[in-house]
This record gives sequence, C-alpha cells and structure tokens, in this order.
Amino acid sequence: MFKKFKLILILILIFITISIFNFFDKSYNILFIEKSSNKNLMSFKLKEGEVFQIKFKHSVALTDVTEWYRIESGKIVLFETDFYDQCAGLPTEPYGDEKLILDGGIFKLINLKREFSEIIYGINYQCNYRLLIKNREINLSQKFGDKILIIKIRRF
Repeated sequence: MFKKFKLILILILIFITISIFNFFDKSYNILFIEKSSNKNLMSFKLKEGEVFQIKFKHSVALTDVTEWYRIESGKIVLFETDFYDQCAGLPTEPYGDEKLILDGGIFKLINLKREFSEIIYGINYQCNYRLLIKNREINLSQKFGDKILIIKIRRF
C-alpha cells in the first residue's frame, strides 16, 4: 500500500514539475513576411527545429528549386536545396561538409548550415514562388505579385 502511494506521489510531482516548466517557458519564434517597407504581410509561430520551404521556378532552367529552412536558436538556417538541372545560377560544387548528390533525377545540395536573420526574395509572378509551412502551401507570387519580400525570424 505504501509503495503505491509513493509511486502516485512521485508521478504527481513529476507532472507538477513539467507543468511549471511549460508555464514559465514562453519562448517562441515568429516568422514574419514583410514588404521592403517593413510592413508585416504574414506571420507564423514556429517552434525550435520547425521546417519550412520556399519553392520557385528557376528563371533559366524553368524547373522548380526547393530551399529547405529550419529554425535554430533564433536564426533561419538553410539546410538543403533541391533542383532538377545544373545551369546558370544553380550550385555546381559543394563547400566544406556540404554534399551534392543525385537522388531520383533531383540534385540535392545537403548538409548546408547557412544561417540568416532575414532572407530577401524578389518575388515575381512568372517564377511562381510558394511558401510551404505548417502543412500549407501559400502561393506568394499570386498573393503579392511582383514585390520584394523579406522573411525574418524573431525570438520571443
């Protein structure tokens, strides 16, 4: 009987400790998409390690390029780029620990660790820029037209 009581008490203390930690840990990241005039157009609350993608049609190859980003320590980190062709403006050689592999007809530049506090994109209708985030696809080209967009991360 005493062992059951002790086990229940330990479980209750663990639950209370976790609840207190979650109550006081209010830090989170907000990903902002802004116009060049710093006007906020969209924002998303993201957890540490969450991933989003930017897809667009390459202006020379006319095939999709996908850039994979992850939130790490209040930074936007580019960790992979996928593309279908090697032509002007697309990577031809990896640097450092990066690797360029061919996977099912797709070139993948992997093991990237390029950190940004903000990313600037010249969005246009012809290149069909899309943001894939939180199980949604948002067509930035259709939504905003030809604009300079800035993607920023802020930790709160």
